[in-house]
Formats: sequence, structure tokens, C-alpha cells
Amino acid sequence: MTQSHQDRGKVGLFGIGLAAYWPQFPAMKLRLQGDQREVARRLASFPTACL
Repeated sequence: MTQSHQDRGKVGLFGIGLAAYWPQFPAMKLRLQGDQREVARRLASFPTACL
């Protein structure tokens, strides 16, 4: 059984961070971006459209 694009749920995914913290925590931005990619990868395994 296949689902059409219209049958799929839609999930909006976005990440935010306060720019004032980036200099204080140099690795935080890259880590958060990696975490967001991982969440998007996991969402892709469900019948959803990640926006």
C-alpha cells in the first residue's frame, strides 16, 4: 500500500539560537545544526513531509 503526497502528514522543523551565545559556545551552533539534521532524518522514516 502506498500513500500519496496528500495523505502524508506535514511537519515543520526549524532550529533557532540567539546569536549572542555563538561566541561564548563555539561548538554549539554546529552541534545544534547536526542535531536538527538528525531529527529531520528520523522524521523522514515516518509517513510525513518535513517542511
